[in-house]
Amino acid sequence: MNKKINLLGLLFFLSFLSLHAQMSYYYRGEKIQLTINRNYIHIIADNEFIKSSSANELFQRLNLELDGSKSVQDLVKLRLNSKPDMLEYSKLVELLKQNEQIKHVFPFFGRGDATPIGTSDIFYVKLKEVRDTMLLRMIVQEQNVKIVEQIPYMPLWHILSIRNSTLSNSVDATNYFYETGHFEAVDPAFMFHFRTSLLFFL
Repeated sequence: MNKKINLLGLLFFLSFLSLHAQMSYYYRGEKIQLTINRNYIHIIADNEFIKSSSANELFQRLNLELDGSKSVQDLVKLRLNSKPDMLEYSKLVELLKQNEQIKHVFPFFGRGDATPIGTSDIFYVKLKEVRDTMLLRMIVQEQNVKIVEQIPYMPLWHILSIRNSTLSNSVDATNYFYETGHFEAVDPAFMFHFRTSLLFFL
């Protein structure tokens, strides 16, 4: 019986790894495949923790280092000193998530030979009509998502954040919002060279 349970647990974990090795997001109504880049990770953590010896010890133990001085507010880019396999990468992510001083862990995605793209807590949603603002507010409340702001001069576009939400990253968040069928478009706000980019669906 225990062997069966262990086998089922292993199969579940392997299917989890397979699912998360590749992800997808919606672009103009089509699903675009993404492959996780295992060289980098974004985290949101307290700045005092990042500067502390305990953070340094943790990063050394997990084969991580700060990627230069690249940070945006409390979003920090980490580089893996050697590329792990998917199992090692998943364990690493889980260990980071278990640390109470690390609030969020976000993946990077590959772009062939180009610089990988990062994700954060930020994503964008485009309403179908201005009056759908109330619908947006209802859904963000259900998911504990924060409306950061409505983009100036673009009344249908809103910037949202998943901080304190159960949604794990901007790709998962945009997929959830798109699949409700209530919104015109979504954008995961991929980060190129540590800057967010809005990919317009106009």
